[in-house]
Amino acid sequence: PLVFATGNWYFGTRTVGTPTAVDLNLYNYGVGPIGPLTVVGGEPPTSQFAMSETCTGATVPQDGHCVFTFTFTPDAAGTFADTAAFNVAGEDFVLHLAGVGAPANGTISGSVTLVNALPASVRNVYVTSLDGSSPRQFHDQPSNYSVSVPPGSYCVSFGIGPWDGTLSSYPNQRSCRDSITPVTVTSGATVSGVDATLTLSSITGTVRDHLGAAVPSLYVYARSAASTAENYDPTDAAGEYTVGNLPPGTY
Repeated sequence: PLVFATGNWYFGTRTVGTPTAVDLNLYNYGVGPIGPLTVVGGEPPTSQFAMSETCTGATVPQDGHCVFTFTFTPDAAGTFADTAAFNVAGEDFVLHLAGVGAPANGTISGSVTLVNALPASVRNVYVTSLDGSSPRQFHDQPSNYSVSVPPGSYCVSFGIGPWDGTLSSYPNQRSCRDSITPVTVTSGATVSGVDATLTLSSITGTVRDHLGAAVPSLYVYARSAASTAENYDPTDAAGEYTVGNLPPGTY
């Protein structure tokens, strides 16, 4: 009449040295209560996994349960697996456990200075592996930012959202391919001083029809001659527009 919640549990990827626990129920689906219970075995043999339980000495009512708690604490990077075998009130149970240990993240911090940016512009920080994989985007960052990433070497770049035609890479190169200075992050460490200055401009004007009357609510686009990046602004009631947050260039 005793039924365990599952025969397998995968803890996923967890930071080295950080414990993660899961509660798994042992149910009484028999007729009437069972107990007091005795539990024999159960402790996984490897140090990365541990077990505790509330079943020993408990009397479990019909359709009730007691709890086994299993904990995964990786002590190194890699994949771990173990088996917990235990007997409760004469019934045998086996639980297969697995999990992956990953190094603790590191931190990249610095400042992003905006020059001639439109009001309420937001700062975005982009962290990408040097081979172009695993791009990470951190939107709406403060001027003094701090972002958490796994250990590795990265291209760090910056832009003003939501238009990323403003993109500039550390240290203030137009692209990550231009004389890039990689930022190497190690587990648990902080790389500071990864700064950027985004110097921007605006194009302003007035749109009128053939009679000279202002044309409102017309979208004016500024498209970079050197790339596919573009920005836009609608004209106001007077036909005036300001396409801002443009990096230096030809449009």
